[in-house]
Amino acid sequence: MTTTCVAYGAGYRNLGLGLFDFSTHTFKMALTTSGYTPDSDVDEFFADITHEISGAGYTAGGQALTGLTWLYDTTNHRCVLSGDTVLWAALTPATRFGVIYRDTGDPGTSPLLTYVDFGADLNAGGGPLPVTFPDGVFRLLTPDPGPTGLRLAEEY
Repeated sequence: MTTTCVAYGAGYRNLGLGLFDFSTHTFKMALTTSGYTPDSDVDEFFADITHEISGAGYTAGGQALTGLTWLYDTTNHRCVLSGDTVLWAALTPATRFGVIYRDTGDPGTSPLLTYVDFGADLNAGGGPLPVTFPDGVFRLLTPDPGPTGLRLAEEY
């Protein structure tokens, strides 16, 4: 199964505007069904997200991300937002996407950062569903030191 993370365009903008403080703001991951069609150019706030899952083992709005650290990786020349594994201990409904956003308490003002595409519907069947971030929750590359020019951002 291929899992990819894609940044919302508004997430890049809001990062540049200083609207994300990973040490003090609450960030959450909400889960949606395959009925949600992500649009990284249009979706801006959590209120724009449709088809959030519901059922046993899931609380509307998702779970808070913990252990968020925004660090510079000198080996790969990029900034990486790392976080702890998010675990739904006994999840029944199937999910396709994980949406990461800053929770302001109001879906209409809770800005989106990125989403995870699990590549296919995941069905924990009442069991655990852990979501890990082996290469970070979000990455931002620094300028390429080589002759190819600038690499400003990367989606993975």
